[in-house]
Amino acid sequence: MSALKRSALALLAALLLGACRTDEPPPTATPTTRPSPTPVAGSPQPETLTLAPDGIGVARFGEDPDVVVAAVTQRLGEPTSDSGWGASSGAFGTCPGTELRVVRWKSLFVYLGNGETSYAAAGTRHLFSYMDSRYDERGRETEPTGLKTDSGVGVGSTVSALRGAHPEAEVQDDPTFGPRWRVETPSGALFGNVTGTADTDTISSVHGGEECGE
Repeated sequence: MSALKRSALALLAALLLGACRTDEPPPTATPTTRPSPTPVAGSPQPETLTLAPDGIGVARFGEDPDVVVAAVTQRLGEPTSDSGWGASSGAFGTCPGTELRVVRWKSLFVYLGNGETSYAAAGTRHLFSYMDSRYDERGRETEPTGLKTDSGVGVGSTVSALRGAHPEAEVQDDPTFGPRWRVETPSGALFGNVTGTADTDTISSVHGGEECGE
């Protein structure tokens, strides 16, 4: 075969190969979208903050301070103030043991100490009291948390509402602390201050646990 024929055949083959090519890009894999997990019906929900005779819902009296602070912070955000560990006697009264730490979220004060209480032995740091109060330790008005007891009683509730929720409630003038209220339950007591003993007077604080003295 002559060189001229070989060149013509090579050119023809090249043209045929070019006609078979396509400019379309190679196919790509289609990403797979996974559905979000569906919550299981009846699964337990996180506990809420409740002013209860045995604690504050997410934390019970006797629990470790770090666990308590973390649980409350998860629901109310960072504390308004934290006294840190110090002497058990001072601005917050005289409390059990030798150490006291008071952490505050708006109007909620959480008392942590190492004294012997109904909830832990002496030397064990634990939650032993709380107070939701209209006023702080210096008498300044606080920002309310809006927390309530299981029966819907809280700071700002009237004495009439307190008696309606707890007919057994004691409301009387205390010679040391002024007008006070108290409710005894099988799991402990709830108590605090009121502006007076009339039905139209209101609750100014709700306490649970063991109260510090003057």
